[in-house]
Amino acid sequence: MSAKVPPFAAIGQNAKEVLTGGKAGVYQYNRKLTATTRASDGVDFVTSLVFSGPGAPAEPSVKAIYKTGDTALSALFLPNGKISLSGIQSNITPGLALSAIGTYPEGDSVKFGADYNLPHVTVKATVEAASSPIVTANITTGRPDLFAGVDATFNSSNNEVTKWTVGAGYTAKEYQVGVLLLDKGQTIKGTYAHVLDASKGLTVAGEVNYDLNQGKKTTIIVGGQTRTSNGALIKARLDSESILSFHWEAEVPNYRTTVGVSVQTNASNLEAPPKLGFAASAAY
Repeated sequence: MSAKVPPFAAIGQNAKEVLTGGKAGVYQYNRKLTATTRASDGVDFVTSLVFSGPGAPAEPSVKAIYKTGDTALSALFLPNGKISLSGIQSNITPGLALSAIGTYPEGDSVKFGADYNLPHVTVKATVEAASSPIVTANITTGRPDLFAGVDATFNSSNNEVTKWTVGAGYTAKEYQVGVLLLDKGQTIKGTYAHVLDASKGLTVAGEVNYDLNQGKKTTIIVGGQTRTSNGALIKARLDSESILSFHWEAEVPNYRTTVGVSVQTNASNLEAPPKLGFAASAAY
């Protein structure tokens, strides 16, 4: 089978990882503690505590994850007593994966999804299990390095396309470019990420959003990240509203623990109180 075309969400993904975060280096301004343990039967349990603000009570959650072969199941137990359930079955046929997600006891919240990879085409779709379902789908076509696509949401209750976005992306060895037309044609978004030194993880990125409405507002975000000699991740970003953010993240040797600190301040108003976030995750 030929190489897969990236999904629609991959447009501008490298810039997003630098400016917002991905699997690592997420800018966040709560206090979050996470512990992951694995039972003898292979089930992973992820326990989290989130403190969203000064004096705010802890918001606990427990997620159970089980994977075997092409099947993945998860259950997220929320503090309000609800349970979010999901299941994914891959390789039903070559390139086809089906999924379902819902919240107990809200049976009408179930969504069914499908991911299908064909030569030069990738399709993703979700459908709500309701009397008037909302359908969200996106499709990309092209090559692994150069592709374009469209993402749209259709509300069957009024037969209206409530959201659509078109975009294209290009990935080279050292840089990635993405262009999106968002908000049903009301906003243009451009992203760029460039790897300056792969050995140090040194990458810079930028994002420009231009509002095509009467306001004609332009917002800009620039940022970068690198790793120190001991593996710690350091990030910084600045937007056109003068919001300056920093992030530091490192693994604690011999303890299988990662800690991260995020700080955000208004560079044009240093008297405004800064935001501070802390996260620690451990795996046992």
